[in-house]
Amino acid sequence: MSGKRGRASAAVAALLALCSPLDAQSAPGYSAALLACSSFHESVRSNLTLQATGRTASASSGRESHLIVAAIASPTPPQLLLAAWFDSLRVWRSAAGDRVEPDASGVLGGRYRGVLLPDGSFHTQVLPFVPQPVREVTDLSGTLEDMFPRLPPRMLQVGEEWRSGDSIAIKRLSDSASLHRYRVQVMRRGSVSPPPGDTLTPTYARTLNDRGVAAWDPLRGPVRYDHEVTVEASVPVGGAIRSPARSLVEQQIVLERGDDPPPATCPASLFAEP
Repeated sequence: MSGKRGRASAAVAALLALCSPLDAQSAPGYSAALLACSSFHESVRSNLTLQATGRTASASSGRESHLIVAAIASPTPPQLLLAAWFDSLRVWRSAAGDRVEPDASGVLGGRYRGVLLPDGSFHTQVLPFVPQPVREVTDLSGTLEDMFPRLPPRMLQVGEEWRSGDSIAIKRLSDSASLHRYRVQVMRRGSVSPPPGDTLTPTYARTLNDRGVAAWDPLRGPVRYDHEVTVEASVPVGGAIRSPARSLVEQQIVLERGDDPPPATCPASLFAEP
């Protein structure tokens, strides 16, 4: 009898040994350890189509940048406090045969600050100064809000999909070179109100669809994120708008993680209150 119990115990132990590596895996999530002092290269290509008063206009723009990101744990877990800045930046726009590439050096070193949650959602608290010529070519205010891929709240099996209503869908793809891969889709629909004090821009309707594939290293965090974003907007008559207009923005974005800079690049003083 004792022999049977021994063999049964051994079988259970073997089964647990096989299952434990999977069970021990925790959900992917952004942490201070993964982003303590990191660098990223981001490449953005955009095409804009505008329809108004029976006419159609188009333009294209681009951005090449390197960003340094510093992170520490927040006093209110699981939030992270993030500080980030452009180490290099080029922006340009082409329309009607003309190309404009303003000097973007005035943006370098200016700090973004905000709060990042483990799932990748980000809330901006502080924006850097952006010179007018650069603002006319590209909008840098949402750089960090759109930068990090969203993550599921639990470990997914390969082929499994997690959804949050109709707004977020994340499916785990087959791994590649020890990297976890996820297909990420984010959809947003709603009204956009003008900033306080802006009496020239009416409230308008906007639909955003962001689809891509993210590569995640359990030891380093985000490694690469290739995604395509389309933003459709319908602007009614109001303020300075004399006739209704529709716009379509199509973007291709590639985010790649580089070698982490020396820790001294990201001192704790970055998070000191001004």
